[in-house]
Amino acid sequence: MRKNYSHKSLKSFKILTIIMVLAVAMLISSCTASFKQGQNQVPLIDPIKATTDKPIDKPEEDESDNLNEAIESNEADNEEVKDSQSVNAGDKVKEFDAIKDMQLGSLKADMPKAEVEKVMKSELVDTVIKEEYGMETEIQTYKDGTVINLLDDKIYSIKITSSDYATPRGLKIGDREETLRKLYGEPSAIEDGKWIYSSRGYDMFFVTVKDGIVVEIMISQVL
Repeated sequence: MRKNYSHKSLKSFKILTIIMVLAVAMLISSCTASFKQGQNQVPLIDPIKATTDKPIDKPEEDESDNLNEAIESNEADNEEVKDSQSVNAGDKVKEFDAIKDMQLGSLKADMPKAEVEKVMKSELVDTVIKEEYGMETEIQTYKDGTVINLLDDKIYSIKITSSDYATPRGLKIGDREETLRKLYGEPSAIEDGKWIYSSRGYDMFFVTVKDGIVVEIMISQVL
């Protein structure tokens, strides 16, 4: 009876041992499979890192837009340079010349009266003769607004308001103030809209500007 019981106990122990061994084997197998699966899994990419770590190529449209912006910027810079050059142009022009610049159209300082009558196309409408500085002066006024002052039968001063006459540098009635500055530079003085240019300390060239437009030009010799 005791032998039979011992035999049954041994058999039960063997069965229990087998079950435990199988359980441990299954557990080890499960862990191994999980480990292999973790190694084979493709790592996920962080979208934020992907956009920051590596630059993304921009579409061709962006490159075209950038090119257009660069061209427009360059054109704007060129316009600024041109504006700056026109403003500073007056600083580079020649000083008023007491000989070469003393002319309006065909009329010149010191021109004899007889020659004035030949070159003037406008009609003479008024003449005034009087004594000044101990000499006889004649003031001629023409239909186009030109006024010529003759001293001893020679031109002493000329004043024009017509665009038919141009200065040797090309200034005319109706030109803008910017043109005056570009051609003659900054004046020696400005009095009541009249730009005064001097040569060797003497005022000889006078340009009246109104609302930014040249409305009168006068040259005058110095006694």
